[in-house]
Amino acid sequence: MDRLLRGFLSQFVRRGSLTVTTAKGSKFAVGDGSGEPIAVRFVTAEAERKILVNPELGLGEAYMDGEFVVERSSIADALAILLDQPDLLPQWAKPWWHLRYLTRHLKQFNPRSRSRSNVAHHYDLDARLYSLFLDADKQYSCAYFETPETTLDDAQLAKKRHITAKLRVKRGQRVLDIGSGWGGLGRAGALSRGDRRRRRYRHHAVDRAVAGRHCARDREGSDQIGTLPAPGLSRH
Repeated sequence: MDRLLRGFLSQFVRRGSLTVTTAKGSKFAVGDGSGEPIAVRFVTAEAERKILVNPELGLGEAYMDGEFVVERSSIADALAILLDQPDLLPQWAKPWWHLRYLTRHLKQFNPRSRSRSNVAHHYDLDARLYSLFLDADKQYSCAYFETPETTLDDAQLAKKRHITAKLRVKRGQRVLDIGSGWGGLGRAGALSRGDRRRRRYRHHAVDRAVAGRHCARDREGSDQIGTLPAPGLSRH
């Protein structure tokens, strides 16, 4: 295992100064000797195996489990060396990466036939579960806590007011709300426009209990969307 680990790391780490101590106690250095010296140690042979098989995932798991230790400098400095190499991945790890890439895309392939079941699996749960950690309006994205004393309900209301003001929705525009849970952002926007729009919103609103199931939208529709807020996907 020591010889295999040394050979692979020597191929990958070509810049910086990294000293490695294996689980058996042997030491070797890799890199060109430039920069601040970093020293790391493998505590178990299992940690070495994880790095060799799947370095992207294995390094993080080994560090969290205490099986990969930075003895000189910090984990941030060790990662800086690893991320500063000519190749982002060791040559031996690239076939595994491509296999995971293809597998992930096959699993995430989301045609219309699978979309409804995917939404149901995630959202069609007992409302009491969401009540444990969401606000009364069931907002499913981050909130604005203006002070440490702000309640979750008030923080979510502040977020909706802030986003609604920035949208500057014009009369006749359609708004596709992504990331706010059960329609609370759309309702806040309608209510902020006055009684006339409030009545229109109530007339067209989808029942919140089944809103999740309607997220499996018809992608072939021709409706034009004027505004697309996506709380949670990016900062407001």
